[in-house]
Amino acid sequence: MAIKEWGLASQEEEDALHNVSRLLAVEVRPFTRLSNRLTQAETSFESVRQVQLPSPPPDASAADEAAAAKATLEEHQVERVKAWQSEVLTELELMDYSVLRSELTMQSNRDERGRYATEKVAILEKQGHVKATIETLRVDLENAKKTLAVRKYYDELTEKITNSKMLKPRDEQALAHAKLDEEIAELKQQVQNAKDTWEERRQQFQRIDSETQKMANMIKEEKMEAERKEGMMKEGDDEGDGDTTRGDVSHIGTPRPDGGMTPVHVSQIVDSQATLKVPQDRLAPLSQRQSPAKSEAAEDTEMAESGENATDAQRDDSSGPEEGEDYEEGEHEGGHSEQADGSDGEMEER
Repeated sequence: MAIKEWGLASQEEEDALHNVSRLLAVEVRPFTRLSNRLTQAETSFESVRQVQLPSPPPDASAADEAAAAKATLEEHQVERVKAWQSEVLTELELMDYSVLRSELTMQSNRDERGRYATEKVAILEKQGHVKATIETLRVDLENAKKTLAVRKYYDELTEKITNSKMLKPRDEQALAHAKLDEEIAELKQQVQNAKDTWEERRQQFQRIDSETQKMANMIKEEKMEAERKEGMMKEGDDEGDGDTTRGDVSHIGTPRPDGGMTPVHVSQIVDSQATLKVPQDRLAPLSQRQSPAKSEAAEDTEMAESGENATDAQRDDSSGPEEGEDYEEGEHEGGHSEQADGSDGEMEER
């Protein structure tokens, strides 16, 4: 059998339950009795009020009898009035008690409705708290189930491990761990030594590289100087005796008054021997004629010959640095190979 769900009544329905017009029979009875006593003829005041007596008889005996009857009637009417008055007061008191009871009932009902509203709010808040608690407990239950599953899995793994026959005592395991720690420390020390060695080799290679560059620059400068002097000697041989002067040789790259050409840079002389040859038309205006006095060209020729001899000797000497340059380049390549071997060795050690 399905349980019937009773919903909350609306506010109008609750107010209708406490309507004053809906009185019970015991509550209506005092009002009904009072209204009937005041409105019905047999119980109204007219039935008990004093009635006008007839005029007295002329004789004395009749007058005495009439006075006695009148007194008796008046007493009877007074008693009836008092009884009616007592009954009316009783009915009024009952009605007063009924009204007071109704007022007290209404006040009690009003208080009960306020208490019911307060309890309703508290019950709704408690209901919300219970729902939130249920949701929290449901989440905790799910987490507890997951934790239980993980613990069961760990228990199975622990059981497999503890039941394994390959297990060793704790002392042997501690010794094995100590050996492994020592091996790890040795490997770390070897790695650190390899790093230090690599750093030293790198610094040595940098020093060798810088010295090689300096030596190569020095050899290049000496070679350029030798080629420049050799070009100057060849120019002196091609021009002949007395055609050039010492000043002409020094003005190779200087602009001349007869032309606006740009001076030639020394590097251009080194790159090509053709540029070392000065045109004859530029040297002709500056050449000196033969004179009885000893010409400076002869001195320049002697100096050129001595310079050529010195150049040959320096060239012979420069052949050694060139070979040294090849040797340094070989060391440079050897340094690269040592660097590569050192890096490979370090990777293998790691």
